[in-house]
Amino acid sequence: MDKPLRKALVPVSETTKAAAGPALGFLGFSLYAGHDVLVKLLAERLPAVQIAFLAALFALPGVGLWLLLRPGPLWPQHPWAIAARSFGVAGGMIFGFAAFARIPFAQAYALFFAAPLFVAALSPLLLHERLTRARLAAVALGFLGVLVVLRPGMAAVSAGHIFALFAAACSASVGLATRRIGAAEPMTVVLFWPLVAMACVCGLALPWSWQPMTPQDWAFALALGVLALAAMGSLALGYRFGDATRVAPMHYSQILWAVFWGAVIFDEWPDVWTMAGSLIIVLSGLVILAEVSGPKRVVDNVRPLAKKPSFE
Repeated sequence: MDKPLRKALVPVSETTKAAAGPALGFLGFSLYAGHDVLVKLLAERLPAVQIAFLAALFALPGVGLWLLLRPGPLWPQHPWAIAARSFGVAGGMIFGFAAFARIPFAQAYALFFAAPLFVAALSPLLLHERLTRARLAAVALGFLGVLVVLRPGMAAVSAGHIFALFAAACSASVGLATRRIGAAEPMTVVLFWPLVAMACVCGLALPWSWQPMTPQDWAFALALGVLALAAMGSLALGYRFGDATRVAPMHYSQILWAVFWGAVIFDEWPDVWTMAGSLIIVLSGLVILAEVSGPKRVVDNVRPLAKKPSFE
C-alpha cells in the first residue's frame, strides 16, 4: 500500500480501533463469565487446583498456535516482574475457583471487584503514587461495600468469602505488576508464563488432590482452556486498541452475568445486601478510575520497565 493511501485510511482505522476497544473488553469479560460458569460446575466434583491445572494445560496449545501465527520471544526481559505477575495470576485463579465452589456467583464477583481497591491502597507504597483524598475516600467506600456484602456479625463469613478476597488481592498484585511492566514485554510472554506458573503450582498438588473425571468433565476442562485463552486475547487486544478508561469499566458488566447465570443455571438469587454492596463497590471502582484518568488527574510517578535492546 502506498503512503498517500495509507495516510487516507489512518483516521478510519483509529476510529474503528477506539470503538473496538470497549467492545473487545466487554467480549473478554463475557467470555470469562462463561468460563466461570464451567468452573463452578466442575467445582461441584473436582478440587480447585485440578481445575486450574487443566485450564492452563488446555490453554497452552493456543499460545503455541499464537506463536506460529505471530512468532515472538518467550523468555521475558524482566523475569522477576513477569514471575510476580504470573504467580499472581495463578493465585487468583486457584482462590477464585475455590470461592466459586463455596459461595453464590454474585457474592464471589462482588468480592472480586475489590481488586481495584487493593491496587489504589497499595500503589502509594509499591509504585510511589500519590494517594489523593478522592482516591482515599473511594477506597474507604469500596471496603464499606465489601462489609455490606459480608455482613460480619449478621451472616456467617465462610471460607469461600475469604478465598474470594484472596483472589481479589492476587488480582491486585497482577494489576500492580502489569503497570510496572508496561509495554516492556511482548504479548507472547504475557500470555505464556502465567499459564506455566499455574500448571506448575497446581501440578505439585495433583498427587494428593486428583479426582477421577467423566467425559463431560474433560469436555468442560477443554472448553475452559479455550475460553480462558479467548478472554485473555480479547482483553489484551481491547487494551491495545482502546483507551484503558473505556475498556476497564467493562469489568463491572460481570455482575450482570453473575446474576443471570446464577439464576438460570444454579438457581441462585442474590439478596438485597449482596446487590447493595456490589453497587457500592462498583461505584468506588468507577470513582477511582475517573480520579486517575480525568482532566485533573494526578500525575503518578510510575516508571514502567524499559524494553531491552534486541539483537535479532
